[in-house]
Amino acid sequence: MPLLSLRLISDYLVPGIPAHKVSLMLTPFVAPTSGRIYFDPNVCTLDQFGEPQMCTLMGSIPRPITLAKIAEDDDQVLYGITYDAIGFPLGSSAPKVRLVMLKHPTTPLQCPARLLVFDEEDHLAHIVHLHRLPALQLPVVHV
Repeated sequence: MPLLSLRLISDYLVPGIPAHKVSLMLTPFVAPTSGRIYFDPNVCTLDQFGEPQMCTLMGSIPRPITLAKIAEDDDQVLYGITYDAIGFPLGSSAPKVRLVMLKHPTTPLQCPARLLVFDEEDHLAHIVHLHRLPALQLPVVHV
């Protein structure tokens, strides 16, 4: 089946971004350089192992993104990400981020992508590992 979207999500309590979790939905079926980024503001209680238990149910704003390839080697591709930064909480600014996609993750547990988070001086400040969620797919119709 053709891939309709690629969904990536971080763990809870991500450092360096004005949210508790970040996720991306890339839509290569629609346009290879588009998608959405979500900065999830929800707060969760954690158990003794650090696993989220109960979480608030605030919505996160889907921000359309544009990806621009910056660099590529045999194993990975680096993309710049641009998005609308309006509406971030007072006292925080929209983080500058880039996306690294692995071409061939070697194990099922290897994170297929990393979000690079930069500070105000454009220095790499945080690396956020992104996990893949099941993709939405379109059925193939033979005519």
